[in-house]
Amino acid sequence: MPLSPNPTITRHIESGRAEARPAGDDEVAGFWRKALVAYADARLASASLDARLVRAYDAGRIAATAIVRAGGYRTRGGEGHHFVTFDLAGGLVADPDLRTALDTMNGLRTHRHALEYEPEDEVDGAVVEEAVSAATIIINAGAGHLRALRPSAHSRFKRVCPPRD
Repeated sequence: MPLSPNPTITRHIESGRAEARPAGDDEVAGFWRKALVAYADARLASASLDARLVRAYDAGRIAATAIVRAGGYRTRGGEGHHFVTFDLAGGLVADPDLRTALDTMNGLRTHRHALEYEPEDEVDGAVVEEAVSAATIIINAGAGHLRALRPSAHSRFKRVCPPRD
C-alpha cells in the first residue's frame, strides 16, 4: 500500500509523471543493490572523472528510485523522469539532510547530461566530489529510511563508508 500522498506526490500523479504502484521487498532491495554497485564504481580512484561523476549520479538516482518504490510509487518514463524521481523521493522522506542531498543530486543532472551528450564538455574534480558526497548521504540516510519502512528486509539496505578527506 502506498504511503499517503503529499502535495509533491499528488502533483506528479495528477500530471501523469508518476503512479501509485506497490513494490515488494525484493524489487526495492534489488534497486538498493544496484545503487551500492554504482557507488563503489564512483569511488574508484582509477576511473576517469567523467565515469566517476556518472556513476555517483547513478548511485543517487537508483537509491532515490528504491525510496520511491518502497513508498509505493513509480515514475513513468519520458522526459524529466530523473527530476521526478528525485522530487518524489524528497517528498517521501522526513530527514532534512537526505532531502538536501536529493536536491543536490538533482542539481547535478545538468553536469551528467552534458557529459553524456556534449562530447566537448569536461568535468571538474570538485563536481565529482560533490556528487560522491551527495550519493553517500542519500545511501546512508536512505538506508535508515528504508530499514524503518521495510523492517522485514532491514539487513538488505546496506550503508557505505563515507570518503575520507
